[in-house]
Amino acid sequence: MRPPMCTLISLWRTVMGYDLVVGMNRDESQSRPADPPSVLEGTPVIVAPRDRKAGGSWIGASGTGLVVALSNRRGRNSPTARSRGQLVLEALQQPSVAAVDVFLQKEVRGHEYNLWNLFVASGKELRFFRYDGELSMSRGHEGLNILTNEGGNVAS
Repeated sequence: MRPPMCTLISLWRTVMGYDLVVGMNRDESQSRPADPPSVLEGTPVIVAPRDRKAGGSWIGASGTGLVVALSNRRGRNSPTARSRGQLVLEALQQPSVAAVDVFLQKEVRGHEYNLWNLFVASGKELRFFRYDGELSMSRGHEGLNILTNEGGNVAS
């Protein structure tokens, strides 16, 4: 039996009147305590659920038009690594998808993280980032895009 898997499904530039439609389940750590989505303090406006254990999040949207979501990759699991959920909240503070790219490049050089995948989208751009010890990026496409623990638009 396969372990539980977080899954994000997005429709980008496909639904009339909406640049992006997103749905995500959090299947990996169902018992981990979390607060429901709410408006978080700070600028820009960010709406996200909060992980009560580490303070981060796994999905959120910002007033600048970004949507960011995280899935954990299986593999290295260091208890001293920085919370991956913090990446979501800090990425949501960036002004654009391109700025998130620059932020992530600096972030992985400056901190230890366990392995992750990140979905970052706006009405103009959609990218998947993968960190497996090295950072890589692939672009999403108009229509259906999927993120799992394996990565973005990857058959599993």
